[in-house]
Amino acid sequence: MGEGELRKKDREARGQEKSDAMFKSAEMQKIRVTGLRSDLERVIRALHEMGEVDFRKVKDGYFEADAPLEHFADISEQLVRMRGLESMLVPQKPAGMQKVGDWRKVVEECRAMQIDAVLRGMMTRRDELKRKKVELTARVAVLKQLEPLNVDLDAIRGGLLGAVAGTMQSAKLADMKKRVEKATKHFDYKAAEISKGKSVVLVAYEKSAEQAVKEALAAGGFAEIPSEGIHGKPAAALREAQLGLHDIDINSKRLDEELSKISKEKWARIVALREALDIEEQRCIITRKFGRSSKLFSLEGWIVKNHFAKVESELSALTGKRIEIERLERKVHGGGHGHGAHGADAEELPPTMLQNPAALAPYENLVKFISMPSSDELDPTIIFALTFPIIYGMMLGDVGSGIISFLFAWWLLRKFKNPLLQTVCKVWMLGAASAIIFGIIYDEWFGFSHSHLLGLPAGGALYHGMPRLANTTLLLGLVILVGAAHIMLGFILGFINAWNHGDRKHAAAKLGWIGVELGGIALVMTFLFNMFGPEIGLLAGAIFGISLIPIVMAEGPLGLIEIPSLAGNILSYARVMAVGLAGVVVVEEIINKMVVPDPASGLMFLIILPIYMVLQVLHVVIDMFEALVQGARLNLIEFFSKFYKGGGVPFEPFKVERKHTME
Repeated sequence: MGEGELRKKDREARGQEKSDAMFKSAEMQKIRVTGLRSDLERVIRALHEMGEVDFRKVKDGYFEADAPLEHFADISEQLVRMRGLESMLVPQKPAGMQKVGDWRKVVEECRAMQIDAVLRGMMTRRDELKRKKVELTARVAVLKQLEPLNVDLDAIRGGLLGAVAGTMQSAKLADMKKRVEKATKHFDYKAAEISKGKSVVLVAYEKSAEQAVKEALAAGGFAEIPSEGIHGKPAAALREAQLGLHDIDINSKRLDEELSKISKEKWARIVALREALDIEEQRCIITRKFGRSSKLFSLEGWIVKNHFAKVESELSALTGKRIEIERLERKVHGGGHGHGAHGADAEELPPTMLQNPAALAPYENLVKFISMPSSDELDPTIIFALTFPIIYGMMLGDVGSGIISFLFAWWLLRKFKNPLLQTVCKVWMLGAASAIIFGIIYDEWFGFSHSHLLGLPAGGALYHGMPRLANTTLLLGLVILVGAAHIMLGFILGFINAWNHGDRKHAAAKLGWIGVELGGIALVMTFLFNMFGPEIGLLAGAIFGISLIPIVMAEGPLGLIEIPSLAGNILSYARVMAVGLAGVVVVEEIINKMVVPDPASGLMFLIILPIYMVLQVLHVVIDMFEALVQGARLNLIEFFSKFYKGGGVPFEPFKVERKHTME
């Protein structure tokens, strides 16, 4: 197959993927590759560069478990060295992609780079300087406390004398003297005030009474200063210690300059070599999943089905067609197809590769965080991307709150780089945009109508909105209808999943739940609210009763217990109205009526304005967090539970990742 034809096929495959995308994960194909061991290294390299195959351990009894490639020991040895050298150097700005040879040339270049001893020596010197600096810094702190005493410490130590220095409250000096006198009659002390109300004290005493003296001092609030190893007068020792610190700083600076120079010369190349060795190590150890005989190797894995022709063509061209690539079939869930022609593991589901557009990446990441969709179920990302902003916007529903919510999420996005928080913030910002739209619909702008903010006369409004406090009944009906439609959509998706799995019984049960929901809603509207005539009620009752049959057949009589739960799920959407109305009451009936500042009040305006702004922001923060939590709850519990199981395994192909090297 020519290169042009191969590219054409690849474009056609990718076009087909896009047409199947969003609701379904990419269709996978399990393959087995068998070839000569003499071609193994080249095949691994090609598959690694292609990044198309997610390997699985070979279970064919004909082949033994393979071992790492023979040069793994050389690669591992040099990789440890390069990682060590990289850790000792100062990171530099990336120098662009670097060319490296094959693994033999990389190993040879690493062996020729003999700077280990030099760098280790520098690290030892640096650690020693750091240790000495810590010691001298602590000594300087002690000496600065002892300096006011101006006493030769060596003159009062040794023989029968002992001495202890410390700090205490100046007011307690007399009390300290009395306590020490009770411990021993032979002592002397010198004190000097070092700050207001605090003194440094040196007490000399007979060594025979040392324990009693120290207990007496401690009882008087004496805090001992560790002075072991300090000789002569503290002032002289302090100057010596400060000179020592100065020398350490000079030597540390020289060492840093020397290390920086080596880093500028070597860092980029060492990082490139380390990356090349990392890549080669991955190739060496992936063979642990392979099978081997005396002359053959075998590997198995999953690829995107539409990429099979590309992989087959490249491997055949690479080996001169000395390779066999088989498609392994698997037993379909719930079907009677039996094992595939080549005996693939019937229990192994393909890995999942979602195919959503880049714009839906935040919602896809949240779905993955909850649980990766199984490869044989619908991907809920696009539904989640549509329903979450609507529910969030309906709850927050204020232009001002939406703007603040958007800005807050944007600030968090810029400030923190945690991947999960980044995802939540992006979803949050889209929800905030929806809140602005609903705020316009409700005509709520920081709790005011647009006509109030613009100072328009009565009847001069630019449009008539739907204020929530004045339309509670209508709003309740709308949110219940939204909830019923949302739950019904979940059952429809559940039906599609069960049907695709070949599980006709549970597919019928999902249709039964749709009938129960529709019939139940019609019954309530007919006999509780008198919205329809009795003939509609009878029809609704018949639909409700007939719909119970597939539920009982699939789930048993216990399935009927879930009917009250279904009603509870739908009524849960009333929290959309409840959360929204709570926020409206707070801002309109409390903040805007009791704390709103009046520019005509002069000084009081300047006092009340910041209070009003703080209250508005606090109200928005509480509302947006509540809307975020409740919106996620309605989607992930009430909605997802009707069709979503998850538990899929992500598609993780054996693929080269380069930051510093080029192929």
